[in-house]
Amino acid sequence: MYPKKLQPILNRLSGYNTNVYRIQPLNTDSATSGKIISVRLPTNCLADLTSFTMFFDAKATNSGTDNVGRLPNRLTSLIERVEILCGGLTIAQSFNGYGTAQHIKHIVEGSQCSQRSRHVNNHEEICENTNVYGEDISTLDEVYPKSGSTICKSPAFFINDWLGFLQELQPKVLDLGLMSEVMVRITLASDDVCTLGALTGASIGGTTKFELSNIFFTLNTIAIDGVYEDLLEEKIKRDGHLEIPYKQYYSYFNRHTNSTRFSASSQSIDKIYTVLRKSTYNTQGGPIPVAHGDRINTHQFPQNVTKFLEFVSGGITDYQYQINNVLYPQYKANQLDAYRALKMCSGKTENEISTIQQFLTTHFIFPLCLNCDNAVEHINGFDSRNTNSIMEFNTTGLDSSVAYDSFVLVETTSTLKVGLGKSLEIVL
Repeated sequence: MYPKKLQPILNRLSGYNTNVYRIQPLNTDSATSGKIISVRLPTNCLADLTSFTMFFDAKATNSGTDNVGRLPNRLTSLIERVEILCGGLTIAQSFNGYGTAQHIKHIVEGSQCSQRSRHVNNHEEICENTNVYGEDISTLDEVYPKSGSTICKSPAFFINDWLGFLQELQPKVLDLGLMSEVMVRITLASDDVCTLGALTGASIGGTTKFELSNIFFTLNTIAIDGVYEDLLEEKIKRDGHLEIPYKQYYSYFNRHTNSTRFSASSQSIDKIYTVLRKSTYNTQGGPIPVAHGDRINTHQFPQNVTKFLEFVSGGITDYQYQINNVLYPQYKANQLDAYRALKMCSGKTENEISTIQQFLTTHFIFPLCLNCDNAVEHINGFDSRNTNSIMEFNTTGLDSSVAYDSFVLVETTSTLKVGLGKSLEIVL
């Protein structure tokens, strides 16, 4: 927050101007599974990092004679890792399972209305006989833009909701002139995130591969008169640095047999999310239907998810977290407790879950909230800097006839300290 005595000046914003710049990736404008897309942000400008957007065309092709390729629901599933570097320093550490983490956050913090709005740009639904533009692809692989289409134009999609430093930071408008050159490195996921489709009368088979093309980025920049720059310079001289708190994430993969252990160390561990997936989640298969009460695939949204994003309860009757021998909660929580905790994590009354059947079969999350509120600038989570905290996720009642893998996402708040001479320090 700015000092109150300066707010009348800032409210007027004399000399304010804004523009949008298109940025080409450094290495290539097309990529397939496992490839890295690198982009440098502009220098010496005020940048609204929350406006950072990735545009692209996409296609999914299948190798089988009687089969067709289908893209996953939510094209963030195509991203495996996102890393942000500045002058050789890693600001945002890459973690595996970025698309899975983004799906968890969407379920917790989104709403059914926001999900429908993302359907315009982010391929929220797995297509079957028609694509997202309503065009017939019953005998075709899924390609955007479709050949001969009068509706779908290039670029076909964009992603502009990011985890961590590109979205969850404060202030959201950053003076990039105070820092060395910032580079964003995006690693694409494996082809396993795609789904299989079959022509009428044929069994599902083959292998689906995806490819992105015509990739470019956009970023909003802002110009204000000298007041803002003077304020920043004065603050750095007075305090020695400018603090920029932002979200940082860590992920852990394990085979879950009623207990999963992991460890984390941070100045603020805010939340922990655990999901269970069948151990075959990373092998391609057909889409998984989403249950909506007594109606399945009838006037509801979404209709289905990929195996990667099928979060199941696994028959678990109760669960507890344990951090340094302290139990969270102090009693064995059941399935409805998990849904209550999910709402506590978001601080909102709504999310993307519409029915209990949907929650139990494809959207089940075991959450733990450890901070006071969700404001990024309020660093008030569990402080474990003095020790590498040993954590456990324990359950009872797990269905032993099926093998389950756990994905644990730990959400923390880090602080980037920007000093004179573009010096940087990170407090994890």
